[in-house]
Amino acid sequence: VLLPSVLSTSFGSNSAVITSKDVRDGQTVDKLTPGAKYRVYAVYAASAPNDAYAKNVAVRGADNVLMNVGYLAKAKANTAYVLSETNVLTAPITITDTNPAS
Repeated sequence: VLLPSVLSTSFGSNSAVITSKDVRDGQTVDKLTPGAKYRVYAVYAASAPNDAYAKNVAVRGADNVLMNVGYLAKAKANTAYVLSETNVLTAPITITDTNPAS
């Protein structure tokens, strides 16, 4: 899935959220600009089945940096914040769900 702007991609009762430059740089954009860097995060219902599912959903940047949704949704060490300056991917960004079809 190629992602335009800010998009929620649903998989079951969970969702992954890709933020665009309006969050990272204070800019508003209508689409992800190829080669631009975007900070990403994810949210989903916290339960054992959802956590296992989320770890099999990958978010990959054009520079081949790969993160899984389970990792992106965890609070950073010693904080309550999910957003992190290190969760940055280069567009285009793709989401791949490797869970078995249900």
